[in-house]
Amino acid sequence: MPTGRIKYYNPEKGFGFIAQDSGDADVFLHNSSVKYWEDDELRIGQRVQYSVVEGKRGLVAQDVEVLLSPIERKWLRQGKAVIPRDYLGSLSQHPEKGFNLDQSFEAGNVEQAGAAGSQSEPLKDVEHRINDVTKKHANGSTAPKPRSKRVSRPTFGNLYIQKQIEFQTDMVFGLYDHQFMSGTIRGFNKHEFILRIDDDNIEVSRTKLKFCHKVQDTDKLQEILRYDESVRDQKLGPVGASEDGFQIDTRQLIDARENRVPIEVTMREGEIFLGNVDWESPNEIKLVLRNGSKIVLFRSAVKDFRVCSKEEM
Repeated sequence: MPTGRIKYYNPEKGFGFIAQDSGDADVFLHNSSVKYWEDDELRIGQRVQYSVVEGKRGLVAQDVEVLLSPIERKWLRQGKAVIPRDYLGSLSQHPEKGFNLDQSFEAGNVEQAGAAGSQSEPLKDVEHRINDVTKKHANGSTAPKPRSKRVSRPTFGNLYIQKQIEFQTDMVFGLYDHQFMSGTIRGFNKHEFILRIDDDNIEVSRTKLKFCHKVQDTDKLQEILRYDESVRDQKLGPVGASEDGFQIDTRQLIDARENRVPIEVTMREGEIFLGNVDWESPNEIKLVLRNGSKIVLFRSAVKDFRVCSKEEM
């Protein structure tokens, strides 16, 4: 069977394209042709094998199977999401805006091509719309300008947030003055988040955020939340422009994660979180706490941290 990588996939519309390892023309992919697999989520960059049939508008993939390495299968058994090494998401199309739900295909705006239909729209109609848009850009003057091929690889933090956007996960954000906001993430960039709160889109600066977690973890987090009262009494706010925030040694975080040694993080308003590092990125740290709850800490809101012994978990 031929093999390739998913070149584009729209999870809302349920279709995309496969770039074939053979170098032949891209193959149209519809989610109804994908065999069940454990993660049940397709991502750009995933390797697949499939059979090919000739559709009315071109090549169509059938019996699509996601190919996983042994380590990826191990991650799935541990309940972790499989992020392909070549995953770029919508950042590859809009690096200046960060991640959002709008994605563009290299030949044109496929989101626009499928917007008039629904995920249940007949396959031939979806193909027809995509083909029309592709030909329009190929033959007319409306073709988009070539994009730079040099694209920064997204961080684990960006991939995590992108996943919550795609699934519209109910999230809780911890702000300063011990305030909380509950809603879904609509978009983000390096400076701010756009949150959907009570039917309103609200822009929140990253510097005002201390941590975030899924709503489902709220009760478990409250059960084990502790405070350093000496830090809490200082009533520290966000790091100011003229203030140097606490710098965490990333090498220590990586060593703690690889050796499965817990760390203890104290936030600027005194909250203490003890757990194992799931991943780290330039702006965030994800911890798995001792009762299984999970939290993402924003590094700009960290007051102090230390590496613990395994016995402290």
